[in-house]
Amino acid sequence: MYINIYCKYIILLNCFILWSNSAFGQDAFSSHLDKSDLFINPANTNIPLINNVKAKAFLSYRDQWNALSPDASYRTAFAEGDFNMYKSAVDAWNLSFIFMNDRADKGNLQQNMIQFSTAYTRRLSGDKINLRKSLFMSAGIAIAINQVGTNFENLWFGRQFDTNLLAVDLTIPSGENFIYDNISFVNLNLGMRWVFIDQNFNQFSTGLSLNNINSPNISLREEVVSLQSKLTFFFESILELNDDLVQKPGLQLSFQNPSFQIIPSYMLGFNINQEDSTMDIGIASRISNSYSGVIADSIILLLGLSNKGYRIGFSFDFNVSPLSQFTNGNGALEISFDYTLPTN
Repeated sequence: MYINIYCKYIILLNCFILWSNSAFGQDAFSSHLDKSDLFINPANTNIPLINNVKAKAFLSYRDQWNALSPDASYRTAFAEGDFNMYKSAVDAWNLSFIFMNDRADKGNLQQNMIQFSTAYTRRLSGDKINLRKSLFMSAGIAIAINQVGTNFENLWFGRQFDTNLLAVDLTIPSGENFIYDNISFVNLNLGMRWVFIDQNFNQFSTGLSLNNINSPNISLREEVVSLQSKLTFFFESILELNDDLVQKPGLQLSFQNPSFQIIPSYMLGFNINQEDSTMDIGIASRISNSYSGVIADSIILLLGLSNKGYRIGFSFDFNVSPLSQFTNGNGALEISFDYTLPTN
């Protein structure tokens, strides 16, 4: 029973049903750190000047915290498309979209989002033929339309837990005064990214993005509850160790008042055969602040398999925060699928 109480409070907090004038909403996240994520930064578009890719598609499904209760776990689905609309020898322009469904407690709490973005990439320097010592800069902008809703008839609150019977009593007043069961809002995101390829064809990328610039109101009550602006910085590189092995260290920093998150990661990529088949394995950690200070929230294991434009990825979060006593260490399982369409 106590697990259900704890779980419900977590769900309510993370799904924006907050009851303080000083409350803040937080964004959803993914553990697939081995890809350029348009959800984090609208400038993380494909650069056809580097890889001659015409379009990319990405699908993912994440199941989180189902050890708390099968009815109360988070389930997040992403669908993403990135299309090159224009390309010359020195610049390119892409259009992209993202659809996200984020739900908890059998859909009693959920968010739907569709985001449209565009990005422009310019070659700033380097060899136009073999890419040695080339520097590229991308700038992106995104507009997201969101709908957040809940079914209050299927939710209970702490006041409705009978401590004598150790059970939920829905006849007890909840004490909550919600005006809306769903709201819609729009948020604006901006991003920049720089990619450098050295004389040995090693690739270095860094980027900066600001999401929720307009801090939209996401309250289901009269109080204003703002989805706070989020500042994200990332760095990643692809370093060739030999003809069949590359390493991919990375770092992501996010700041969204009152929280921050740090994700260091490291991956190795192997050529499986002489064709286009590769395998990636990696490890990462999610570090964040909490009421008790800075903690390691989870350890993330990653695996990816690629072949001729297709890629399937797996990640698993081992929860190592105090929540692990309720989840038995099981954080989240995420599965993804990528497809790239080359330029004719």
